[in-house]
Amino acid sequence: TARAKLLDWQRSETAAKWDEFKRDVLAGRPVSMLAGLTVLERRVDVIADVQDELSATLTDTATATAESARHDFDLALGIAVTLILASIVLALLVLRPTSRTLKRVEDRARRIGAGDLDVEPLAIDGKDETALLATSFDQMSGTLRTLQAQVDALAAPELAACGGRVAYFPEAAVRDGARRYEHWLNGLV
Repeated sequence: TARAKLLDWQRSETAAKWDEFKRDVLAGRPVSMLAGLTVLERRVDVIADVQDELSATLTDTATATAESARHDFDLALGIAVTLILASIVLALLVLRPTSRTLKRVEDRARRIGAGDLDVEPLAIDGKDETALLATSFDQMSGTLRTLQAQVDALAAPELAACGGRVAYFPEAAVRDGARRYEHWLNGLV
């Protein structure tokens, strides 16, 4: 390693010559410039080798760190996508029964709006909002059927007396029954 090379150089004969060269220069003794340059060149070579090795080590470390970060990012992204998909699937599974109930209520409301009061009850058990809506809708349709029967019973003698010439509009009776039911519901609230 670079550290070992540096330590080996410090313990080597070249290092001893360098130290001796420095002492001679500092003491003012005559020195051979060629000997000093040779020792200096050797020291620069060792430092360059250490620098190259450190540079390679840093490059390897940076590459490994970047690869690790990319792996961690890919893993986190995969987990996030999986959680999002799982949330969507779970939401669809939870909302599916509610959606079915609301579609059934909508179908029956359209049929009643078209004048067909003989719709079958929804018969949905539960205590959630959609079950309460279905129960209220069943009560409303039952009340409308009762009101229709009452209107028919009240209108039957008059129709018989008029010879059946009076026009009968069941839609109006349905609307009247719906208004009465709404008024009744508002009284409960």
